[in-house]
Amino acid sequence: MPRYGEGMKSMSPSGQLVGALAPAKLRKDGIRLGLVGALSIISALVLEQQLLEVVLIALNGFGVVVGTLALVVACFALRRHGRAALLALAVYGACLAGHLTAIILLLG
Repeated sequence: MPRYGEGMKSMSPSGQLVGALAPAKLRKDGIRLGLVGALSIISALVLEQQLLEVVLIALNGFGVVVGTLALVVACFALRRHGRAALLALAVYGACLAGHLTAIILLLG
């Protein structure tokens, strides 16, 4: 009979944070968020479709919320996780800037 805690996944915030700062996770998140931001910027510059613009503004607004939360988590993780958190800060900061740029272009 297994003892308490054997074979169970760690649910500690530190363990979850390490997973969130893993390079593979950052690559996936950065590509997803960056792609949405880049496509929105291209759409704002090339297309003039109001329904699409409304959807893209909402999608980029969600990206801003996610990017902001990720930046806050990365800022708090800097002291403990060092370089991985700094990389996360750069990735999510660039994605946040892309989403904000897309929203400004779509509204303008």
